[in-house]
Amino acid sequence: MVWIFVLSRFLHFVGLIFGVGGVTSLFIINKKIEKNPELQELAFNLMKTFTIMIWIGIISLAISGISLQLLLGEVINKNVLVFKHALVVLIIVNGIYLGISAKKIGKLSKSNEAKSKIIKLKSKMSVIGTLNLLLWYLILLISVFV
Repeated sequence: MVWIFVLSRFLHFVGLIFGVGGVTSLFIINKKIEKNPELQELAFNLMKTFTIMIWIGIISLAISGISLQLLLGEVINKNVLVFKHALVVLIIVNGIYLGISAKKIGKLSKSNEAKSKIIKLKSKMSVIGTLNLLLWYLILLISVFV
């Protein structure tokens, strides 16, 4: 039983590392692209990789979190757990929105008349991406200190 706890804890930390690392990397790449738009095509594959990395982090956090909750039962502070779950749901919703918006930008970039829509979408994506970064770091802080 102890090995399941250790494995779950390890998987939870790996999920945090993948999530925080992926979102931080995406944030840095997006800030570089804002300054140098010609880097966008070069960064596309990197962005896909980091997005997959973030989803792997979320999935590993969910799997390990369920097993840790089952193993620890009453030891877990339920209020903190509910708060973390709410943050994770917000991250997932934001991530889905960012993915849909990125696909819209890809479609809109093929037509020249949609420049204003692209600018608005990129602006919203920047704000939501920054929010996701902050949410990931908040979850990290809660996981470490609470």
